[in-house]
Amino acid sequence: MVFGKCPLCKLDKKLVKSHLIPRALYNYCRAADSEPVVITTKVIVQTSKQTKDHLLCSDCEGILKEGGEKWLLPKLATIEREFPFLDILRSKPPKFAEPDLVVCAAATNPGIRVDKLVHFGLGMFWKASVHHWGFVPDEALIDLGEYGEKVRGFLKGEAGFPDDIALTLYVSPPPTTLISFFQPFEGKAATDDLRLFYFYVCGLRFTLSIRKQIGDLRGICLHSNPEHLIHIEDISQEIKATFREAAKTAKKSEKVMQYINKRKA
Repeated sequence: MVFGKCPLCKLDKKLVKSHLIPRALYNYCRAADSEPVVITTKVIVQTSKQTKDHLLCSDCEGILKEGGEKWLLPKLATIEREFPFLDILRSKPPKFAEPDLVVCAAATNPGIRVDKLVHFGLGMFWKASVHHWGFVPDEALIDLGEYGEKVRGFLKGEAGFPDDIALTLYVSPPPTTLISFFQPFEGKAATDDLRLFYFYVCGLRFTLSIRKQIGDLRGICLHSNPEHLIHIEDISQEIKATFREAAKTAKKSEKVMQYINKRKA
């Protein structure tokens, strides 16, 4: 039994085992001949061991589960090539359509719960920012700076959606949908005043943009734009490029090197 301060409610309580990546996704990504490969910018390991630790109290664990995880997870792409979320998204005419990009307005699709998507996306980024998750001791996966507290307040229902951030969502359609996940990380931005964070889970890539006076980025924000825009685009090459970039600097386990060499052979 572990007691400590829950970082979401900030109360001293009994802490339960919390998952960074929801445990259902490990089953989605497990092939018959291999275990899931867990990738961060710090380490790459092939393991069935789930990324979890004593972090939240049971009440706050329930807030994240009910806030978005419970609704979204059954709708993600699976190795059997089912993708319920995309089916729901395509059930209504898009706002904009070109051969390589489709933009949907979730505001006109009652099957899409924007509030659940936003809570899930921000919840993932926040969890990665408040704990090391066993990868590098005393070092969180990402640093949201002053916005970590603002996101916490939103998730807890104590504050509105934070100013100066934008959350965007891209959906990668079959047949190029990658059945994998990439834990939250900070990417490179075009300007010094902009910070970009990403994570990918089984067909969905969430991007968190942070900048004082967020400006035009609010127009594509899943929450702030009244139409609640969602993009459908083949982003598989971008995801693979992210994997390759992480592989350059991340510490790899011996098991992963054997797996990589086997796949190359």
